[in-house]
Amino acid sequence: MECCGAQCYDPSVNLCCDGFLRDLQTSCPPSAATNFTEIQILNYLLSLENLKLAFFEQANLTLTPTQLRSSLEIWLSDPALVNRSIVAIQRMEAQVRGYTNFYHDYINLLGGTPVRTCTYNFNTGFDPASGLQYDNDPVFRNLTMLAYLEDIIASAYAGAMSILQVPESLGRISTIGTVHARHAAFLALVLEDNPFPQTFNTVLLPTTVRDIVSQFQQCQDQILA
Repeated sequence: MECCGAQCYDPSVNLCCDGFLRDLQTSCPPSAATNFTEIQILNYLLSLENLKLAFFEQANLTLTPTQLRSSLEIWLSDPALVNRSIVAIQRMEAQVRGYTNFYHDYINLLGGTPVRTCTYNFNTGFDPASGLQYDNDPVFRNLTMLAYLEDIIASAYAGAMSILQVPESLGRISTIGTVHARHAAFLALVLEDNPFPQTFNTVLLPTTVRDIVSQFQQCQDQILA
């Protein structure tokens, strides 16, 4: 067993520092540094921000302050935590809107064309909350779905940062990626889950993420094109 482009191995989670392992059955992912342009990577990240923002907009009726409070009070016993959670979820949506604006401006500045929004469908039968205690609560289900998307996005940023070779752009997206990791940890706490279950975060490369999110959006031909 050998690590892919990493100098350490964590046996507690059976992963290398970069999230990949190589053994007799699995080869390391090829370096994508020369496969995607800077604009392609930035548009790919924009597409993920669009996806998350679309979910916020489609889940709007169950993520209003009133609905959040009535549901969060069921499984969070601390009123102060309920109040902070409502503010944080609203701030999260505002930050995602800010990221989409940033990517549009930055891609235009670099001479690229920002990727268009997709047609989104989150009623695909996919259920990340299956079997959990509060499954029948629409707020809980939407927060669980949001947490699932956030975990993917945090791993997607880790993957993008591992292949983007332009220092200025890398610096900009890294500051967004770390905030997404905080979003993911916060949502895990609200949902009474482990906010940092692994020693090293999973790294997902763009083509893998594109395949994962394809169940929620109809525009795959635009992403990484």
